[in-house]
Amino acid sequence: MLVGKYYITKEDVNLLKRINVLQPGIDTSIASTITYLKKTLFCMHLADSLGVPITDSVLLWEKNRIDKNTHMPQRIDSIKKACGDSLTYLRLFVLPQLAQRWLYYHYYRMDNLHSAIRDSAKMVVSCCLQRAKEINILSALAGLALEQTATELRLPCFRYKVTEEQGFIVMKNPSLGISNGSCPSSTEKSTSIFAYYVQDRMEEYAVRTAKAFIHEILKKIKVGAIYPYPIDMGQSFWIIQYIDFYENAHYLVVIYIPKKNFFQWFYELTGM
Repeated sequence: MLVGKYYITKEDVNLLKRINVLQPGIDTSIASTITYLKKTLFCMHLADSLGVPITDSVLLWEKNRIDKNTHMPQRIDSIKKACGDSLTYLRLFVLPQLAQRWLYYHYYRMDNLHSAIRDSAKMVVSCCLQRAKEINILSALAGLALEQTATELRLPCFRYKVTEEQGFIVMKNPSLGISNGSCPSSTEKSTSIFAYYVQDRMEEYAVRTAKAFIHEILKKIKVGAIYPYPIDMGQSFWIIQYIDFYENAHYLVVIYIPKKNFFQWFYELTGM
């Protein structure tokens, strides 16, 4: 069976089926095993087409990560033994563990795949700037131009508190009625893919993102200003207004414009 430029052989299916038997909870049927291999090879094919191939060095990095972070070394040893040699282990165990995460990560960072959404976000920025001129100055400084624009365009809108110690904290979501929660940008829809991250790793990432955001964006604009460009936050574009700085905390209004969902994009290209 050919997937892009990659082949699935009967021997691969039978060997992967034996490997999966060693992993409780995995469907070991032939049909499921073939689907698993097809999805892996589609990810490789698409990564190649995006110019971010999964190289031997990347596979070795993933192998070392698995060896370092596994909580079941005996199971990994059993899988390595079932594979018979290191190349087969990399190809039939390490690669399937990595392929979708690798493609997912790079998908959201490909500017050409999200140019239409970025262009739409630029138009929303223009709408916010224009509305800020039309309403009274106090309302504009309080962030109502963004909130009114978001309501009109049916876009999610959040108020955030941002600190270097805690990261992004949702204070209020006028469009969805959410308050006092954590930032949706740093982990949204990612925990199922990056399942090996424990919660403290995710929180650490959110704090690092907040620190970069403060130094690269907020410290370059004045309080009250609407940032004149959409900000790429990975899985979405943010349109922000810097509302206040008080007791080492930054306060923002944010319109949130999601990029096309990875799984929808993948399904449209592969049917999987």
